[in-house]
Amino acid sequence: NGPATPTLVVGPQPQQQPVVAAGAAVPVAQPVVGEFKGEVGLRNLGNTCYMNAVLQALAHVPPLREYFTSGEFTHDINLHSKFGAKGALAAAFGQLMHQLSESDEAVTPDAFKRTLSGWDATFAGNAQQDASEFLVKLFEGLGEDLNRVRDKPYLEQPDVTSDPDDPLAPAKMAELEVAVASDCWTNHAKQREDHPITALFGGQTRPEISCNVDDPERSVG
Repeated sequence: NGPATPTLVVGPQPQQQPVVAAGAAVPVAQPVVGEFKGEVGLRNLGNTCYMNAVLQALAHVPPLREYFTSGEFTHDINLHSKFGAKGALAAAFGQLMHQLSESDEAVTPDAFKRTLSGWDATFAGNAQQDASEFLVKLFEGLGEDLNRVRDKPYLEQPDVTSDPDDPLAPAKMAELEVAVASDCWTNHAKQREDHPITALFGGQTRPEISCNVDDPERSVG
């Protein structure tokens, strides 16, 4: 049996309204400010709704949120990655997750935005950007900042092709493909990208490019 899927309550559930006669006044529930900590929004910094949408989605992934709000992430900080932010991006993300968990009003992600912009100038300024590209880049940065592999080895990927002059039987070919896939995943997830981003999101995203010439679709990645 696989791990149980956690139940996620995104916000306070509305109370059942009583049935009233036609024409009667319907009572309207009044919002209670500060009652539900951790269920707050993010203020836009110009046209940063693309960023806020992604951050809110990630803030509602329970294992990821707990990993950061508990401070556990500090044990995985990688100060030596050539491609990360020397732990600064992970620290800023952790601080933001903590703010979202404790605040009773909307949070301004300005500190996180400054750290992000300092690491990747693509997201400097307050112009609109693509949310999916931001998500991919954020995963890359967090993964590098939290990678338990300090020096990534170069690894040859196993070959799944067989000798055309002596092809394998279909059953044997299927076994080979499974073995190669397992080796490839181990190389990726344990030898090069051993971090919580891989553990939680590895294999769950796939970019796709559509070509308008003759309208074919081609998958990438």
